[in-house]
Amino acid sequence: MKLSPRRRVLVIVLSMIVGFSLTAPVLASAQATDSVASSQKQIGDWSLRKLASDKWEISWRSPKRLPVTSDRPQMLRAGSLIGTAVVRQNRVVSTVIRSEVKPSLKGLSVVLSGRDVSKTTKLPTKPKFDSRIAEVQPSELLDFDPAEPGNLEVESADYTGPAIEVEGFAENVEFVGHVVEPKLDQDVGLRPVVLFLHGRHEYCYSQDDSGDGSWPCKGSEKEVPSHLGYDYLQKRLASQGYFTVSVRANGINAQDWNLGDGGAAARAKLVKSHLDYWTERAQSHQLDLDQVVLVGHSRGGEGVARAAINIGLNAPYRIVGTVLLAPTNFGGQAAPYVPTVSVLPYCDGDVYDLQGQRYTDIARDFRADDTALRSSVLVMGANHNYFNSEWTPGSIAPSNDDWWGDERQECGVKHPKRLSAAKQRSVGTAYVTAAVQLFTGQDSRTLALFDGSAARVASAGSAVVYSHAVGTGRSLRVPGVGTSPTSSTMDSNFCRSVVVEKSRHSVCGRGSEMVYISPHLPMRGEMYPERNLLELSWSKSGQVGGLYFDRDLNVSGRTLQIRSAVDPVRGPVAVKVRLTDATGASADFTPQGGAEVPVLNESASLTRIWGQSLNVEPTGATLDLNKIRSVELVSQTNRGRVWVLDVAAVSPGLPSVPQKRLPLVSLGKAKVMEGNSRVAKTARVPFSLNEPVAARSTFTVRSMSYGTGQPSDQQTVHLAPGQTHGTIAVDYVGDKLPSIGGQASFDLSAWAISGVMTDNYSGSLTIVEDDPLPTLTLKAKKRTVKEGQNATWEFKTSAPLAEEAWLEVMVLRGPTGTPALTGGDVTRRWGIAHGVLSRKLPLHKQEIYYQDVLRAGETKLLLEVPIAKDKWREGREQITLRVQIGGSKLAATRTIYVAPSRQGR
Repeated sequence: MKLSPRRRVLVIVLSMIVGFSLTAPVLASAQATDSVASSQKQIGDWSLRKLASDKWEISWRSPKRLPVTSDRPQMLRAGSLIGTAVVRQNRVVSTVIRSEVKPSLKGLSVVLSGRDVSKTTKLPTKPKFDSRIAEVQPSELLDFDPAEPGNLEVESADYTGPAIEVEGFAENVEFVGHVVEPKLDQDVGLRPVVLFLHGRHEYCYSQDDSGDGSWPCKGSEKEVPSHLGYDYLQKRLASQGYFTVSVRANGINAQDWNLGDGGAAARAKLVKSHLDYWTERAQSHQLDLDQVVLVGHSRGGEGVARAAINIGLNAPYRIVGTVLLAPTNFGGQAAPYVPTVSVLPYCDGDVYDLQGQRYTDIARDFRADDTALRSSVLVMGANHNYFNSEWTPGSIAPSNDDWWGDERQECGVKHPKRLSAAKQRSVGTAYVTAAVQLFTGQDSRTLALFDGSAARVASAGSAVVYSHAVGTGRSLRVPGVGTSPTSSTMDSNFCRSVVVEKSRHSVCGRGSEMVYISPHLPMRGEMYPERNLLELSWSKSGQVGGLYFDRDLNVSGRTLQIRSAVDPVRGPVAVKVRLTDATGASADFTPQGGAEVPVLNESASLTRIWGQSLNVEPTGATLDLNKIRSVELVSQTNRGRVWVLDVAAVSPGLPSVPQKRLPLVSLGKAKVMEGNSRVAKTARVPFSLNEPVAARSTFTVRSMSYGTGQPSDQQTVHLAPGQTHGTIAVDYVGDKLPSIGGQASFDLSAWAISGVMTDNYSGSLTIVEDDPLPTLTLKAKKRTVKEGQNATWEFKTSAPLAEEAWLEVMVLRGPTGTPALTGGDVTRRWGIAHGVLSRKLPLHKQEIYYQDVLRAGETKLLLEVPIAKDKWREGREQITLRVQIGGSKLAATRTIYVAPSRQGR
């Protein structure tokens, strides 16, 4: 294979990789990124494919299969998302972009769990602690503790059942559960049910680490018992009177990498299957199926949320709440009318962007009568894995601390604010048991841990935990919806809650040079509705700015709560809150706990902008508290910037949740023949709802095209009352060039805006290829070559292809009558570049890394292997290559001989 100098460097790096590289984090500023650029080396292969005059597909191919994590890969340039990434063959990451000129591949990165897996990076050897550590706001120690063990004796058991068939999986999914419950001879009445679902983790392990990622586990490999990692929680809940079951999902983790929803529907199906199983056994175990709480970790969090969405009110069991530990939310979903607590670990090294925050933010605007609690709990110093004891070092299967980087940095294990595994599980126990007790009506006092109050319990120890909430009947005012900025002395304006590559005045956080400002501000292109925030910035103490309401806000007998996030670049702030009534009278209040609002982190390598609750008790003020016209912040520091997410009047207690569900939208599939016309045609992809829409509703659909020559599109779908189905228009064009895959496609993704929720949010339009595949040949430029020359093959197709094609090259045994070339018969440089590990073994017995690319529109490619010239007398030898176009059955094989060496020893 003839290599350019750049590609020679790439394959040399690849041959030196052992395992999958875990590299440096995406840094929080452009300046910090530049400072490490010189120490980065590229790994993997980048390629560019032209789809249309203004559309290109960018792909990165990993040298090894991508690691099994809960997060999904993202493709970025200068720290900003470009397009929507898809994963093929569990190692190729691709996205489609629009550009009038040929895009450059320079500056691109593939980020997985906050780490750039397309580069290796040497980290600083002596990082220092931050000199500024945020002061912790004082909190009230509650006089009870939900995590106190109960007085019931418990017993454990395991069960299995027939495997579950899942569409799109080659192997059925195992049906295995672990039960911990109060002993059956104890009369405790009906027992509420708590079901646990673990997340996406390695599914097989062996002591010699010889696994290749195949499923089911092979040879000496065993399954990772991830479902046993919540036994500590199960025992605590069972001692308090709950029936608990934790289910295994290894079969999903092993096969979900190519599913559009990341396996969420498969996990929901698994949850429902186990609930159905226990419905048949409810009487013998004294189960209260009207009180079911689902607890999911990581992708398991998204799985149980999906189950709560599509389990209807006519099911034989009722979901009264969900607890989501470090969850993913790829589909921009939430469960209307289902109380939900999302626990977000600040030092999450897997779901790095804390996208579980979306379960709170998205649900805020669905329906005004949805009084379900939506709470986010931010646990400082907690990582992703340690909530599961089987994902923690010391477990049965190999496991690790998922946070990367130097151990002395802010989330490293030696930083004073980092939680140990035991402390993190203590926090998890406190908040999971508190949420379960709240959802099942056992103890409403635990609401103080979730509603933004500054409260803590003894079992959580010294851990710093913040919370905020929406729902629960709050009277809400949001930026841009019936509100406007007040006439103020602060710099005040509405901005869009999205991250873009180039700073714009309309986008929140401009001028901060931030890359990751999670979790409220997603990157452009994610499945998330953009909403307005109120941005307030000031340059001296005493300046004022806030929200003016079209409708007066009644705060009489209520707590006023402001969710506001502090810009860490400008540092911590102190503010007072000014209320103005309909008569123009005003009063200033100091928020509970003091005027100071801390910055959660001020490091260059990690930035979290998270809405902290400012709580004000206005009772007794000389204002008309029934008619508050505006809420403003009054600066107490000389400099600062905050973003206001919303303002709410919060009544005490927890209102009942209506027995309702929203109609669910599911996208379908369509298929059309390609044709040869370059004039755009329109196809229609169907969608359906499980019940008629009760009121005007909307959802958004994005169509991403692959190999169609048609730009991607995004449109808002408006639904009329009574509507149960419809179609989405997608334009496509044809051509006269064949496609290796036999078809091209549009992938459609939908997310709800108001009045409905999505169920199956992934749809597709398949463009069936009608141009015949070409034939291919592999010829030897010379049948026999000499030592010191190149063995050269000419790969040729009878017609050009519509898209770029990867060539997978294998060295075969070849004719048995002629000795095969060994590792010592090729040049050392070629051997290093292609993974030759032994100079004595034949090449066909070594795992040679050998690939090339046939560009779109081209028909020929030369493949070369340089033969070493040595001092040894040797007979006739041969090397045989088999070249296959990846993803197809097109392949050819050809042998080249090396003439005998007449000189030497």
